[in-house]
Amino acid sequence: MQLGDGESFMIAGLIQNNASTTINRFPGLGDIPIIGALFRSTEFQTDKSELMFLITPRLVKPLPPDTRIPTDNYQPPSLPELHLNGQIERTNP
Repeated sequence: MQLGDGESFMIAGLIQNNASTTINRFPGLGDIPIIGALFRSTEFQTDKSELMFLITPRLVKPLPPDTRIPTDNYQPPSLPELHLNGQIERTNP
C-alpha cells in the first residue's frame, strides 16, 4: 500500500455478533397446543459490534542535529530513590 502525506485508509472488521430470542407467554394459556400461539409473542434481537481504525500518516522532517529534546538531561534514579521514594528520575541538588 502506498499513501501520500495526509491520505487515509481504513481497516474495519466485525468483532461481535450476538443473536437472541425472547418468548413471552401468558401463564397457562400460552401452553395450550393450538390456540396457545395467540397468547405468545416472540422477539428476535441481533447485536453487532464493529471495530474500525482510520489511519492517516503524516510525513515529518528530521530535526536539526543541535536541537535539544526533553530527555537530554534525564538521569536515572538510584535504587533507594526509585524503590523508597518512587522517583522516576534523579533530583538535582
